[in-house]
Amino acid sequence: MPLGKPIDKLSLEELKVLLTWHQVPAEKGKTKKADKLLQWVRVVEEGRQPPPYNKWTNDDEAQLQALMDAVVTIADTRYSRDLALKKREMLAVADKFTAEERAEFRQR
Repeated sequence: MPLGKPIDKLSLEELKVLLTWHQVPAEKGKTKKADKLLQWVRVVEEGRQPPPYNKWTNDDEAQLQALMDAVVTIADTRYSRDLALKKREMLAVADKFTAEERAEFRQR
């Protein structure tokens, strides 16, 4: 590795960041530093480059701030949308009930 620390001096957290940045899939059960070090050595030996990224701009910051400032109500959640859908479905089915079925449903 021509820039930065020698490979053997990288911490586990640094290795995790580098592997994530280079989009190396996590190997199940391989969580130790030695495992991550082997993965990183393969990346370096293959000469893999990280994917390009766009620099964070003031516009990006403004969009993030708008999202952070937005008030989120229960109506904005998946739960609320699913509940509203179930109510509409129930009303559509209830229109097809007979008088006896409707009375039985109300008693529940």
